[in-house]
Amino acid sequence: EKSVSADNWGPLFKSHEFFLQYATYIVIKATCPEEDMLNRWSGWVEARIRRLLDELDRFSMNEIYPYPKRLAHDGVLVPADKVLDAGLDDGDEDSKEDGSDADAAANKDGSEHQGKELGDGAATAKKKRFGCYWYVGIKPHPINSVRQGSTIDMSSAVASWCATIKSWPERVDGMEVAVALTKWKDLP
Repeated sequence: EKSVSADNWGPLFKSHEFFLQYATYIVIKATCPEEDMLNRWSGWVEARIRRLLDELDRFSMNEIYPYPKRLAHDGVLVPADKVLDAGLDDGDEDSKEDGSDADAAANKDGSEHQGKELGDGAATAKKKRFGCYWYVGIKPHPINSVRQGSTIDMSSAVASWCATIKSWPERVDGMEVAVALTKWKDLP
C-alpha cells in the first residue's frame, strides 16, 4: 500500500496565473438584451466552447488553454486586436493588423480597423445589453511562423463556430456572440 503525504499534493494546488501566462488571448463574448435570458444563452455558448477549441487545434497551436470560468465585466469593453467574428448576422468580419509575430491572426481580406473593441456595436449602443466573457490563452507553435509568416487565419474556424452558436433553436433577436483576439496587456 502506498502512502500519500501532503508534500506530493503541493504542485497540484500551486497557484496558476492564467491572465499573465499567455501573450495572446481569444475573448468570447455573449450578449443579450435581457438579463433573464443571459443565463440560458451563455450556458449554450459555454457548452460549445470545446468545439471552438477543437477547431482551433488544427492550426498547430502549441497551447490552447481555456479559463474555466465565465466572467462579467459590467460597463467594460475589452480591447481587441482583431475581431475574428463579431456575431453579426450579415457575415461582416473586422480585423486589425497589429504586426505582432506568431500570436497574430488575420482575416483573408486583410482589412484594417484601428481601435476596435469587443463591445456592443453601434446598432445596440443605445440599449443596455447583458453579457459575459470567456478567455482562452493561446501560444501558437513556432512552426506556424515558418509556414504562414506572422499571421494565422483562424477566421473561417471562428465563423463556422459562430454559425453553429447562432443556430440554437431558442435564440431570439439580440442574442449575439463575438470572438476576438487581444493581448494580455489590454485585458481589463
